[in-house]
Amino acid sequence: MPSELVELLAHEMKWGEFNDLAEERIQNLFGGDRELAISDLSFHVLEAVRDDWEDRHFYRKYSS
Repeated sequence: MPSELVELLAHEMKWGEFNDLAEERIQNLFGGDRELAISDLSFHVLEAVRDDWEDRHFYRKYSS
C-alpha cells in the first residue's frame, strides 16, 4: 500500500488507531525518538493526522 494513501486516510479519518500504531512503531523501532523516525511512515502518519498537515493541499480534491 502506498504510504501516501496511508497518510491521506490518517488525515481524513483521524482515527486514534493511526496515532496509536505510529507511536507504538516509533517506540519499538526507534526507542521513542521521533527524530530518528523522521523518514519512517510512522512519523508521517503523526504529521498527517494534524489539522495543519503540511501536505493537506495536495489531497484537497479527495475531500469532497
